[in-house]
Amino acid sequence: GAHLPLFERLADEMRAGAKAKQARHAERKAKTQTASAVERLERRNAVMKEVSAGSERFLTALKPLYASLSDEQKKMADLLFTRHGGGRHHHGMRHH
Repeated sequence: GAHLPLFERLADEMRAGAKAKQARHAERKAKTQTASAVERLERRNAVMKEVSAGSERFLTALKPLYASLSDEQKKMADLLFTRHGGGRHHHGMRHH
């Protein structure tokens, strides 16, 4: 159980990121109705930067934790993050 605090920190980081994203999304939606094309692009640019910064923080928190895991735990972590933070979610090969 020595790794628990680090895992907790990672989980917190992920939760905080998700919460901030929701808040920004609501705020953006309200503004987008009146936004010009330039404002929209500027906003999207800002969001990309924030997402990038979040990933950066997450990676910084993950590296020392991952390095300290046993091979078995690394396998678990790999599975966890492939499912969790893989970005695009592929749901089989169903065509819509």
